[in-house]
Amino acid sequence: MLHRIALARSQRLAILVLCFALGTVSATAKAAGTSSDGIWKGTGRTQIEGVTAEAAAFRLDAAALEVLLSGAPVEGSGPLAQSPVIIELPMPDGSFTRFRFEESPIFEPKLSASYPDIKSYRGQGLDIAGATVRFDWTPQGFHALILGPGLAVSVHPVSAQGGEDYVSYQLSDARKHFECGVSAEALGAVEPYESSATLASPPRGMAIWPACHVRPSSSL
Repeated sequence: MLHRIALARSQRLAILVLCFALGTVSATAKAAGTSSDGIWKGTGRTQIEGVTAEAAAFRLDAAALEVLLSGAPVEGSGPLAQSPVIIELPMPDGSFTRFRFEESPIFEPKLSASYPDIKSYRGQGLDIAGATVRFDWTPQGFHALILGPGLAVSVHPVSAQGGEDYVSYQLSDARKHFECGVSAEALGAVEPYESSATLASPPRGMAIWPACHVRPSSSL
Protein backbone atom coordinates (compact mmCIF):
# COMPACT_ATOMS: atom_id res chain seq x y z
CA MET A 1 0.00 0.00 0.00
CA LEU A 2 2.76 2.42 0.98
CA HIS A 3 4.62 1.43 -2.18
CA ARG A 4 1.59 2.35 -4.36
CA ILE A 5 1.21 5.72 -2.59
CA ALA A 6 4.90 6.53 -3.11
CA LEU A 7 4.66 5.51 -6.76
CA ALA A 8 1.60 7.73 -7.30
CA ARG A 9 3.33 10.67 -5.67
CA SER A 10 6.46 10.18 -7.80
CA GLN A 11 4.31 10.03 -10.93
CA ARG A 12 2.53 13.28 -9.99
CA LEU A 13 5.90 14.91 -9.32
CA ALA A 14 7.18 13.76 -12.70
CA ILE A 15 4.11 15.24 -14.40
CA LEU A 16 4.61 18.57 -12.59
CA VAL A 17 8.29 18.66 -13.61
CA LEU A 18 7.35 17.85 -17.21
CA CYS A 19 4.71 20.59 -17.27
CA PHE A 20 7.19 23.09 -15.88
CA ALA A 21 9.76 22.09 -18.50
CA LEU A 22 7.24 22.40 -21.30
CA GLY A 23 6.24 25.82 -20.02
CA THR A 24 9.88 26.91 -20.00
CA VAL A 25 10.41 25.67 -23.55
CA SER A 26 7.23 27.44 -24.66
CA ALA A 27 8.35 30.74 -23.14
CA THR A 28 11.76 30.44 -24.77
CA ALA A 29 10.19 29.65 -28.13
CA LYS A 30 7.96 32.70 -27.85
CA ALA A 31 10.94 34.98 -27.15
CA ALA A 32 12.85 33.58 -30.12
CA GLY A 33 9.81 32.98 -32.29
CA THR A 34 7.99 34.91 -34.96
CA SER A 35 6.42 38.35 -34.57
CA SER A 36 2.64 38.31 -34.68
CA ASP A 37 2.66 40.35 -37.91
CA GLY A 38 4.81 37.66 -39.55
CA ILE A 39 7.58 40.08 -40.47
CA TRP A 40 10.34 38.84 -38.14
CA LYS A 41 11.51 35.38 -37.17
CA GLY A 42 14.07 34.88 -34.43
CA THR A 43 17.07 32.75 -35.41
CA GLY A 44 19.09 32.84 -32.19
CA ARG A 45 22.06 34.99 -31.25
CA THR A 46 25.17 36.08 -33.09
CA GLN A 47 28.37 38.02 -32.54
CA ILE A 48 29.03 41.03 -34.76
CA GLU A 49 32.19 43.07 -35.08
CA GLY A 50 32.41 46.08 -32.81
CA VAL A 51 29.68 44.96 -30.37
CA THR A 52 30.73 43.49 -27.03
CA ALA A 53 27.57 41.49 -26.31
CA GLU A 54 25.91 38.98 -28.60
CA ALA A 55 23.18 40.49 -30.76
CA ALA A 56 19.77 38.93 -31.27
CA ALA A 57 19.48 37.52 -34.80
CA PHE A 58 16.34 37.64 -36.93
CA ARG A 59 15.15 36.89 -40.45
CA LEU A 60 13.04 39.47 -42.27
CA ASP A 61 10.07 38.70 -44.52
CA ALA A 62 10.40 41.62 -46.93
CA ALA A 63 7.11 40.92 -48.69
CA ALA A 64 5.17 41.02 -45.40
CA LEU A 65 6.96 44.23 -44.42
CA GLU A 66 6.10 45.96 -47.69
CA VAL A 67 2.43 45.05 -47.31
CA LEU A 68 2.37 46.60 -43.84
CA LEU A 69 4.27 49.73 -44.86
CA SER A 70 1.93 50.33 -47.79
CA GLY A 71 -0.89 51.05 -45.34
CA ALA A 72 0.96 53.73 -43.38
CA PRO A 73 -0.58 57.22 -43.31
CA VAL A 74 1.69 60.15 -44.11
CA GLU A 75 2.87 62.41 -41.30
CA GLY A 76 0.60 65.44 -40.99
CA SER A 77 -2.52 63.66 -42.20
CA GLY A 78 -3.56 63.01 -38.61
CA PRO A 79 -2.16 62.41 -35.11
CA LEU A 80 0.45 59.68 -34.88
CA ALA A 81 -1.41 58.28 -31.88
CA GLN A 82 -4.37 57.55 -34.19
CA SER A 83 -2.39 55.76 -36.90
CA PRO A 84 -4.10 52.44 -37.68
CA VAL A 85 -0.86 50.59 -38.53
CA ILE A 86 1.31 48.86 -35.94
CA ILE A 87 4.67 47.20 -36.49
CA GLU A 88 6.55 44.84 -34.18
CA LEU A 89 10.30 45.38 -34.00
CA PRO A 90 12.94 42.93 -32.76
CA MET A 91 14.71 43.68 -29.49
CA PRO A 92 18.16 42.64 -28.21
CA ASP A 93 16.68 40.07 -25.83
CA GLY A 94 14.97 38.27 -28.73
CA SER A 95 11.50 39.61 -27.98
CA PHE A 96 9.34 41.99 -30.05
CA THR A 97 7.86 45.35 -29.13
CA ARG A 98 5.05 47.24 -30.87
CA PHE A 99 5.04 50.70 -32.39
CA ARG A 100 2.23 52.68 -33.94
CA PHE A 101 3.80 54.37 -36.96
CA GLU A 102 3.38 56.61 -39.98
CA GLU A 103 5.40 57.52 -43.04
CA SER A 104 7.65 60.47 -42.22
CA PRO A 105 9.27 61.80 -45.42
CA ILE A 106 12.54 63.67 -45.02
CA PHE A 107 12.92 64.54 -48.74
CA GLU A 108 11.32 67.40 -50.56
CA PRO A 109 8.46 66.11 -52.78
CA LYS A 110 10.52 66.50 -55.97
CA LEU A 111 13.42 64.52 -54.52
CA SER A 112 11.06 61.89 -53.11
CA ALA A 113 9.69 61.38 -56.62
CA SER A 114 13.23 60.74 -57.83
CA TYR A 115 13.82 58.08 -55.16
CA PRO A 116 10.49 56.27 -54.64
CA ASP A 117 12.21 53.20 -53.19
CA ILE A 118 13.62 55.14 -50.22
CA LYS A 119 11.04 55.54 -47.46
CA SER A 120 11.33 56.73 -43.87
CA TYR A 121 8.95 56.34 -40.95
CA ARG A 122 8.48 57.34 -37.33
CA GLY A 123 6.72 55.46 -34.57
CA GLN A 124 5.49 55.65 -30.99
CA GLY A 125 5.91 52.77 -28.54
CA LEU A 126 2.89 50.85 -27.31
CA ASP A 127 4.65 48.41 -24.98
CA ILE A 128 7.52 50.56 -23.67
CA ALA A 129 6.51 53.88 -22.12
CA GLY A 130 8.26 56.79 -23.79
CA ALA A 131 9.83 54.72 -26.57
CA THR A 132 10.08 56.15 -30.07
CA VAL A 133 11.48 54.81 -33.31
CA ARG A 134 12.73 56.09 -36.63
CA PHE A 135 13.16 53.54 -39.37
CA ASP A 136 13.67 53.34 -43.09
CA TRP A 137 13.14 50.89 -45.94
CA THR A 138 15.63 51.28 -48.78
CA PRO A 139 17.40 49.15 -51.40
CA GLN A 140 19.96 48.49 -48.65
CA GLY A 141 17.30 47.02 -46.37
CA PHE A 142 15.51 47.95 -43.15
CA HIS A 143 17.22 50.12 -40.53
CA ALA A 144 15.74 51.23 -37.21
CA LEU A 145 16.82 53.19 -34.17
CA ILE A 146 14.68 52.69 -31.09
CA LEU A 147 15.07 55.27 -28.33
CA GLY A 148 13.56 55.37 -24.86
CA PRO A 149 14.41 55.69 -21.17
CA GLY A 150 17.71 53.80 -20.85
CA LEU A 151 17.19 52.42 -24.33
CA ALA A 152 19.07 52.90 -27.61
CA VAL A 153 18.61 49.91 -29.92
CA SER A 154 19.86 49.48 -33.47
CA VAL A 155 18.25 47.07 -35.92
CA HIS A 156 19.95 46.61 -39.27
CA PRO A 157 20.96 43.99 -41.84
CA VAL A 158 23.99 41.82 -41.20
CA SER A 159 25.20 42.85 -44.66
CA ALA A 160 25.50 46.51 -45.66
CA GLN A 161 23.84 45.51 -48.93
CA GLY A 162 20.67 44.36 -47.17
CA GLY A 163 19.37 40.80 -47.34
CA GLU A 164 17.10 38.84 -45.03
CA ASP A 165 19.40 38.40 -42.01
CA TYR A 166 19.22 41.11 -39.32
CA VAL A 167 20.57 41.90 -35.88
CA SER A 168 19.24 43.87 -32.91
CA TYR A 169 21.47 45.15 -30.12
CA GLN A 170 21.92 47.93 -27.57
CA LEU A 171 24.15 50.72 -28.86
CA SER A 172 25.67 50.89 -25.37
CA ASP A 173 27.29 47.54 -26.25
CA ALA A 174 29.00 49.04 -29.30
CA ARG A 175 32.67 49.83 -28.70
CA LYS A 176 33.01 51.71 -31.97
CA HIS A 177 31.36 54.62 -33.75
CA PHE A 178 28.25 54.02 -35.75
CA GLU A 179 27.21 55.98 -38.79
CA CYS A 180 23.81 56.82 -40.16
CA GLY A 181 22.97 57.72 -43.71
CA VAL A 182 22.48 56.40 -47.21
CA SER A 183 25.41 55.04 -49.18
CA ALA A 184 26.73 56.96 -52.14
CA GLU A 185 25.46 54.16 -54.36
CA ALA A 186 21.93 54.70 -53.04
CA LEU A 187 21.84 58.46 -53.28
CA GLY A 188 24.49 60.36 -55.21
CA ALA A 189 27.14 61.94 -53.01
CA VAL A 190 25.14 62.38 -49.80
CA GLU A 191 27.43 62.03 -46.82
CA PRO A 192 26.42 59.83 -43.85
CA TYR A 193 25.65 61.36 -40.49
CA GLU A 194 28.06 60.24 -37.80
CA SER A 195 27.43 60.26 -34.08
CA SER A 196 27.70 58.36 -30.84
CA ALA A 197 24.93 56.48 -29.02
CA THR A 198 24.04 59.47 -26.82
CA LEU A 199 21.52 61.09 -29.16
CA ALA A 200 18.47 62.43 -27.36
CA SER A 201 16.30 62.29 -30.49
CA PRO A 202 16.72 61.56 -34.21
CA PRO A 203 17.70 64.67 -36.18
CA ARG A 204 15.65 65.65 -39.20
CA GLY A 205 16.95 66.91 -42.51
CA MET A 206 19.68 64.32 -43.07
CA ALA A 207 19.67 61.97 -46.03
CA ILE A 208 17.80 59.26 -44.15
CA TRP A 209 17.36 58.30 -40.52
CA PRO A 210 18.50 55.94 -39.27
CA ALA A 211 20.53 53.69 -41.63
CA CYS A 212 22.93 52.86 -38.80
CA HIS A 213 25.83 50.45 -38.67
CA VAL A 214 28.70 50.00 -36.27
CA ARG A 215 31.97 50.76 -38.04
CA PRO A 216 35.64 50.61 -36.99
CA SER A 217 37.09 53.85 -35.69
CA SER A 218 40.73 54.61 -35.07
CA SER A 219 39.72 57.20 -32.47
CA LEU A 220 38.32 54.65 -30.08
